[in-house]
Amino acid sequence: MNTPNIPDYVKGWLTDTEAQFLYSQAKACPPDTVIVEIGSWKGKSSICLSQGSAAGGNVHIYAIDPHQDDSYQEFEHNVSSAGVRELVTPIVKTSADACEGWTQPIGLLFIDGNHEHDMVEQDFLLWSRFVVEGGIIAFHDSTSSPFNQLMGYLGPKRVVDKYLFQSKDFKHIGFTGTTTYATKSSSQTVTDTLARWSMRLKKAFPDTLMLLHQYVLLKLPTGVLDGIRRLMGYRKLNLGR
Repeated sequence: MNTPNIPDYVKGWLTDTEAQFLYSQAKACPPDTVIVEIGSWKGKSSICLSQGSAAGGNVHIYAIDPHQDDSYQEFEHNVSSAGVRELVTPIVKTSADACEGWTQPIGLLFIDGNHEHDMVEQDFLLWSRFVVEGGIIAFHDSTSSPFNQLMGYLGPKRVVDKYLFQSKDFKHIGFTGTTTYATKSSSQTVTDTLARWSMRLKKAFPDTLMLLHQYVLLKLPTGVLDGIRRLMGYRKLNLGR
């Protein structure tokens, strides 16, 4: 199997390209590491990761999410039904609590938890230090898209701009769907630096469009914005007001 096989009833916000990305990265993950995802919700990303891992080196996945309401029961059902439960260890804690005492090397880190800037930054600072040289770090909902702007998902993008694009610790930055990913590397060539700046220029136009979208959205009544979001099944809009 070279593509994830996700049951139709499993809810989640991954695009097909993002699901394939997680599958492929998990399949290629070094066997002496683990995979950590922050924010597993009902298990769609966990299924992609574990099926990819099963097709590769059987790297174990730690799915971190404090869960609310019945999301943990649905997570267990969905992951078990997909036939990949043995590769997944759910950690029903916050990211910060789960990190206490952590020592395992991480080959793939997928950050898709609380999208508030401070929380995304905390997730990155807590967990990126365990990502091995050559390991992959990915942030969901971190691109300049109208959807992310409407939903108030500004935190992931701000963290990516600061810690990936302005850092010499990451290279091979790329995008798939709304996900930004990069390779951790302590050595940077001139070509790597030029490539990073090239990607920043590539982002410049959609970033400008995002500012225009933000201006328009801030002119709408809060009740209208919250109503749109409720219809789409999201929490209250976070637009800085």
